[in-house]
Amino acid sequence: MPGGALRPSDIEFLANVVQRHCDQHGIRSDEARESVALSAVSHFQRGIGEAAELLDVLAREDDPNAPRRGALPALRQSPLYLGQTVKPTARGK
Repeated sequence: MPGGALRPSDIEFLANVVQRHCDQHGIRSDEARESVALSAVSHFQRGIGEAAELLDVLAREDDPNAPRRGALPALRQSPLYLGQTVKPTARGK
């Protein structure tokens, strides 16, 4: 149930969402899959309880060109960031 303790049915639901996302995006490493799972649980507990919505949010997180909210866009405009040559990327695959 979104926002509360995870029940066995929630865990099964989240496992299926994570598996679908990882299969669709070619994510194979254990570390990357764990990162996806943690994100899925976090979003689920914040109230995103539909598979399609979760898949959409996870896909945006894995897209390095997706617009971001919070401090990252401001950081990208800072002189410190602009001086860097390495572009941030999505989770490793």
